[in-house]
Amino acid sequence: MAGVHSGASLDDLVQRCADERAKYGGGTSADPRYCLEIFRRALVEGASDAWSAMYEAYYRMVLGWVKRHPAAKTVELRDSLEAYAHEVFERLHFSNRKHPVDVSSLGAILTYLHTSVNWVMLDALRQKRREVPLETVFEIALPDDSDNVLDVMSGQELWDLVRQVATPRELRLAHALWVEEYRPREIPALLPEDFPDIQEVRRCSANLVDRLRRKYRRPAQ
Repeated sequence: MAGVHSGASLDDLVQRCADERAKYGGGTSADPRYCLEIFRRALVEGASDAWSAMYEAYYRMVLGWVKRHPAAKTVELRDSLEAYAHEVFERLHFSNRKHPVDVSSLGAILTYLHTSVNWVMLDALRQKRREVPLETVFEIALPDDSDNVLDVMSGQELWDLVRQVATPRELRLAHALWVEEYRPREIPALLPEDFPDIQEVRRCSANLVDRLRRKYRRPAQ
């Protein structure tokens, strides 16, 4: 890899990389070596001009991933989506020092960047939750299948009850569904470690709602 285009000027590499990315975007086969050489110079040699070229070439793609992330509408209230895209490259820069990125495969590099987008967005979401603790939230919308006994409860009364009966995992789900108003199908991407698929989201939310009903209906001792 180091010898194929190592003598080419950066300007030539940038142009050829752009041409190959356009081919790929058009559905035709592309040669990744020009783009990989830019990554190599930026990440292995630490060349600042190559880093700038790499950033310019792939920033819009990373920003697109950020905008399509399920957490985008929530974390945008805290900072701009452009700032999160920039943070992805900052993470690449610092993490590459301790754990060098494989520059022999463009697919591996892009997968790394896509994974970094997810971690940046989830970190931002966790930070936002720390800024707005669950116990300060008063507006909660229940699922459509909730019965009347829950509908007549006040927001604060309901949230106090949720905190009594829910596990930490269920609290995270309740907050995402009923406070941040994410759709159930968005939860696996938002909380993949807790809820790997939509079936687990539905099972957990149904169990929680059922427990809330039984708790509220229990006669006072």
